[in-house]
Amino acid sequence: MRPWKKWLLRTSAAVVVTLTIYVVQDWWRASSARARLEEARVHLDAEDPGWRLDQIQAAREKAFPPDDQNITKLAVKIKADTPKEFDEFLTRAEQPTPWLPEKEFNHLPPPAKLADARKTRTVCRDVIERSLKLGTLTGGGMFPPPVANPLMMDLNHVQNARTPAALLNLNAVVLAADKDADGAVASCRATLNLTRCVNNEPTLISMLVRIAMASVAVQAAERTLAYTEPKAGLAEFQTELLREADEPVLAIGFRGERAWIDATFEYLQVDPDGLQNSGMGGPASLAALGRLAFRGRILVDQLQALRLETQYLEIARGPSHEWVEKMQGVLANEDLGPFVKLLLPAAEKVVLAALRIKARLRCLAVGIACERFRQANGRWPTDLAEIPKAILAAVPADPYTGEPLKYRVRPDGIVIYAVGDDRKDDGGNLTYSNPKPGEDVGVRLWSPEYRRAATLPEPKGQEP
Repeated sequence: MRPWKKWLLRTSAAVVVTLTIYVVQDWWRASSARARLEEARVHLDAEDPGWRLDQIQAAREKAFPPDDQNITKLAVKIKADTPKEFDEFLTRAEQPTPWLPEKEFNHLPPPAKLADARKTRTVCRDVIERSLKLGTLTGGGMFPPPVANPLMMDLNHVQNARTPAALLNLNAVVLAADKDADGAVASCRATLNLTRCVNNEPTLISMLVRIAMASVAVQAAERTLAYTEPKAGLAEFQTELLREADEPVLAIGFRGERAWIDATFEYLQVDPDGLQNSGMGGPASLAALGRLAFRGRILVDQLQALRLETQYLEIARGPSHEWVEKMQGVLANEDLGPFVKLLLPAAEKVVLAALRIKARLRCLAVGIACERFRQANGRWPTDLAEIPKAILAAVPADPYTGEPLKYRVRPDGIVIYAVGDDRKDDGGNLTYSNPKPGEDVGVRLWSPEYRRAATLPEPKGQEP
């Protein structure tokens, strides 16, 4: 036999043996993973009944209110009916600088931009009135259009709910600037109530939208308190803020995300091209190779993802000041599989967002209690313990530490704050974005004589 034929024969034999070994190993790995996966899912059925995605959706559907009382469906209609002038205003208002001062909330917007905001509010009066009515409703929810591949789930109905929140923010700022304090508070309360339209949507993206809408409500309320001295609705708003702060948004998100990821892996067993078709699978030329190389790996990764998401959920159900450290501990010694890396959410980023909004909601609730005390006594409380229980039953905890929120009286007002991501007391040096070292998270209220401070000058190039 010629040498090249011997080489070809030996090479072919080696390839056949290698493939045979791989197929046997892959079969064994898949069989073992399938058995352990089914055991894990049965365990979850017993420990957390109704945890699967179809079960979560079925339970949600039973709680949906009628369409004419469904905040989500009504918010989607408002989005569709909002005049184009509103989006055009939002674009103009941010050029060349934001129309609302970003830190000194007691400064009114520049006159030209405030006039533009008033005009836009008039054009949008119908959809603003409809958005205000959402503040009287208590439930919502809807399903995205049905798709076989969970990766292709359309969550536009959740994102669309942000438009009524933006409309109500515009309404609150204009009313507060025009000294309609009570009307502005009503708009802030309606904005906060919009979080109910997200309700228990089973994705972390939905929870981030809920966090964003709550943040809009908090900032609108801070500006209202920086421009005016509202009275009507403050006690009720304070209660609503504390209720939203205690909503288990992180646990809802992780429970839903666990179900969504499990359903995604189940789909990938049927259609291995699911990642490719959703834009997550890399070049098409690698798809066939990927199906061969990772057939058994999908099951192994599904088991790992299910375990990790369950750990996340258990952490989210515990004290908030332990979230970050425990989340970091979960992944510290994990070697994530390729599919887990693609599908597992950036848990720590979501946790930090949840901590920020929990802190700001609680701080604003305490700030309103301080404002109620000031209106009754003509001065700020010397410390939070001085506030009567009838106004503030208990000082809420700083979600970063578990200790009571911090309070400082300043020459021009007060600051209520939590310590932020660095877990250090920086004296109430507040940020309204992601806190950096040296920054705290909270709210600031001005004494009446410092409210409605001199309007900031017009940016150069703007008409007066």
